[in-house]
Amino acid sequence: MALQTGTAPVGPASFSARSSPAPAGTTSSTTPPTSPPAGKAASGHRRFTAWRTTPARLRLLAGAAVAAALAMLGAFTLAVTDARDGLTLIGHHDGPTVVATSNLYFALADMDAQVANVLLVGDRTDLGSSRGRALQTYDQRRQEVADYLQRTGAIDGEDPVVGGELRGFLVALGRYEAYAAQAILVEGQSHPAPGRPAALALGLYRQATDVMHQQLLPATERLTARSAALVAREYAGARSALAHSFALVIVFGGLLLILLGGLQIFLVRHYRRLVNPAVLVATLAALVLFTTGVSTLVHSRENLRAVKKDAFDSVLALEQARAVSYDANADESRYLLDPPRAGRYESAFAGRSQRLADVGLPSGVAGYDAALNRGLAVYRADGTVVFGGYYGTALRNITFPGEKAAADLTLDRYQVYQLADRTIRRLNTAGAVDEAIRFCTGFGPGDSNALFRDYDQALTAFIGVNTKAFTRMVNKGDNDLSGWNWMAPLVLIGSAALILLGVRPRLAEYRR
Repeated sequence: MALQTGTAPVGPASFSARSSPAPAGTTSSTTPPTSPPAGKAASGHRRFTAWRTTPARLRLLAGAAVAAALAMLGAFTLAVTDARDGLTLIGHHDGPTVVATSNLYFALADMDAQVANVLLVGDRTDLGSSRGRALQTYDQRRQEVADYLQRTGAIDGEDPVVGGELRGFLVALGRYEAYAAQAILVEGQSHPAPGRPAALALGLYRQATDVMHQQLLPATERLTARSAALVAREYAGARSALAHSFALVIVFGGLLLILLGGLQIFLVRHYRRLVNPAVLVATLAALVLFTTGVSTLVHSRENLRAVKKDAFDSVLALEQARAVSYDANADESRYLLDPPRAGRYESAFAGRSQRLADVGLPSGVAGYDAALNRGLAVYRADGTVVFGGYYGTALRNITFPGEKAAADLTLDRYQVYQLADRTIRRLNTAGAVDEAIRFCTGFGPGDSNALFRDYDQALTAFIGVNTKAFTRMVNKGDNDLSGWNWMAPLVLIGSAALILLGVRPRLAEYRR
């Protein structure tokens, strides 16, 4: 048999022989290499290992810092907007509406007082100057009413509730002025005795003052209360919104500074450079913006609180006190003018006095002076306010320079005016009606109207201290926030650009 040479036939036996493991201690050249992971596992592994490289981590850190800068810009813009909105609503919208409607109340109340004074004086020759002065003041208050209505409508007239209230108010005001004009005309034609107007004139005046106290003044109080409630809600909303946006500024600003510090350290450790100028400038700019911005927002939050709590609340209480004071002063004239209703007007005066300084008396003027004296004695001794009312509210909120002196003078003159009211009632009760009328309507030294004028001047100065502080703080708040419209975007967008500029050369090294 001949021997077969060449390649062995391929078959199961030969395949098994070739693929059998090599003996221990030897290396087989036929062992296939280990196969790499395939499909999704291989792709995921590559992505995972890619993020562990230096350029990938640099991109991640720089991108996170840029995102934090933009997030801080959004948070800061929101915080500045919240602070500005609160100031705008309280300082330029509903706050001025409250003042306008409170002044509207006082002008209306004094209109009614002057009509009563005209009828009360009659054609008494020795009080001719009082009659002329009353008519002149009436015309002045009518113009003021028109001005305050226009101001209220300009600020808040588009609101449907306010608009409806103002339309009804104008109708009632027309009715009042018609009744008042007719009463004055009838009084001038009838030449009545002082304090005893013709029955027709008195009837017309009753209709006028009823319109005033049943329609006009209640409508004015509703407008004031509505605007005051809006201010309270807007303040609470602005404070809450500012607190949330301020927290976002702290979070994103702190995160930005941490990321920038980490980026600077990363560049120093991996690229053997002491400092990256662009990133350093971005870090310093962000740090300055963060510290000054946080300080500005803290001051804005405190300024908003002071505008509302320290200034506006006192302005509101004192403006209402002035309005009620004028109505109380009118009650004195009505008390003398209309004897059948004298008891009603005396009670009204007592009620308004309680609204001014609530000394805890149930009703009536009897005992009010003694109770007021006790309350003021405590206040003057140690500053403790033991009475309520508008003055109690204002005295518990003494804040600004010169405010306490203005408050003390107002209270002193209010006390003197209250004593003058007792003189009117004492003279009237004693039958000295002519003397009571002269004292009530006169402006001579020591007369009731002169004492009321002195009291009103002190109260106006008291209001002025708070009004000036209110205006000053609103303007300061507006000025403090105005520059941030462009400063924050400039710094933070500039910082983001510097971050990208600073890492770009380092990333370019890996593409060479």
